[in-house]
Amino acid sequence: MIVRWIGAFGKAPSLPQAFDWELTSSQREVCAEPCGRGACDSRVSHAHVGLVVARHAVRRIAKGDVWSEPDSQGYLRPSRRPNDTHGEAFCRPVYRAIIYRGRISKAAYRAVMDAARKYQLPVLRILPDGQTKEVYRP
Repeated sequence: MIVRWIGAFGKAPSLPQAFDWELTSSQREVCAEPCGRGACDSRVSHAHVGLVVARHAVRRIAKGDVWSEPDSQGYLRPSRRPNDTHGEAFCRPVYRAIIYRGRISKAAYRAVMDAARKYQLPVLRILPDGQTKEVYRP
């Protein structure tokens, strides 16, 4: 599973605005984290809400954090050798689900569900063992 964690490396004015920007901006490439197959073993611990990237939208996966930067054509390129913090995938912003983990606030949960309904995406929850459970299907 490849997850684009919202707010992991930048900050939007609000979670609803972040969802709107992520889910309507298709003319760019984004970074996401490869989280394993079947179970999500994310190493980006400070982000709790994300978007699951469609597998066909993944262009490249680096074995570590490479601090990506866009080139003149808008494609992401590594700007350093991989380090050991987390993997990094370069993807088109094509998403198949919203995902969350841990305890999120009522406002964050409301934003997740509102975005799921607005953009017709299922919602997955990451359980403590790393497995995912579908909590909403449009």
